[in-house]
Amino acid sequence: MIGWNEVDAVPLLFSLAYRLPVVARRYPLLLMPGRIYEAWVIVFLCQRMGGRLQFAMNAFAWPLQDDVFLAFDRLLGFDYVAFMHWYTGFPAVYGALTWVYGLLGEATLATFVVGLLARRSERIGERYLASLLITVMITCLIGGLVPATSAVTLLDPEMAKMATGATPLDQFFAVREGLIRVMPERMGGLITCPSLHVGLGLLIVYWTRRIWWARPVLGPAGVIFMLTAIPNGDHYILDCLAGGLVAWIAIVLTNALYAVRSPIVAVAITNAGAAEGAPGMRSGLAGR
Repeated sequence: MIGWNEVDAVPLLFSLAYRLPVVARRYPLLLMPGRIYEAWVIVFLCQRMGGRLQFAMNAFAWPLQDDVFLAFDRLLGFDYVAFMHWYTGFPAVYGALTWVYGLLGEATLATFVVGLLARRSERIGERYLASLLITVMITCLIGGLVPATSAVTLLDPEMAKMATGATPLDQFFAVREGLIRVMPERMGGLITCPSLHVGLGLLIVYWTRRIWWARPVLGPAGVIFMLTAIPNGDHYILDCLAGGLVAWIAIVLTNALYAVRSPIVAVAITNAGAAEGAPGMRSGLAGR
């Protein structure tokens, strides 16, 4: 989404400065761009931490689980190779969905911005970002415990070249065999299960469902991201189901955390008000 060279000191200090009461009062227009950039940095750092986590987990070289995932596909009667031959027969559709598949980072940021513009009391932007971070971390952890090479290995070499979101097998096996001991600055995703596209697509659909002016655009976009997981992400069906489950767990955890947080904030505000009123009450009693 962004590189380290883009997270420089000037915009980072700007994103922190808007929180100062003096700056917020004098320059209220800084609030929105400051929060957006802050979220941008948080998502990037989460992406980096998730990458390091999956790198570390894959270094343990747990047994590959492709046979389990493939058996589940066959149990459902799904033939990945036949599906890909049919799907790539529509080059215009394939090209368009490949382009959409690569816009997940932009859609993530757009959903956060939409959440900020929604009703402040619902805190949709904050909740979405929290559930996003939880989803990424759980996905990277599970992906290291149940590694797989992805369904792209079932395709012939010529068709496999069209796999835009497949696990980079050269890096994947190099990490597992200990040939790469330090994570490169740029490394492809080593996760097959769960599908991050399905998980983040579900988050987009869920958190924008009540925003009437954004739902017609972001709702379908979230659904498309989920649908591209198999043809463009080269996932097994079990990967997609697991991605949806992880996202739902993240949503439940996020709502639970905010449900606990709200009463705490309300009590703090009440106590602060009582503390402010106490001197006045005491002075009134003294006057009597």
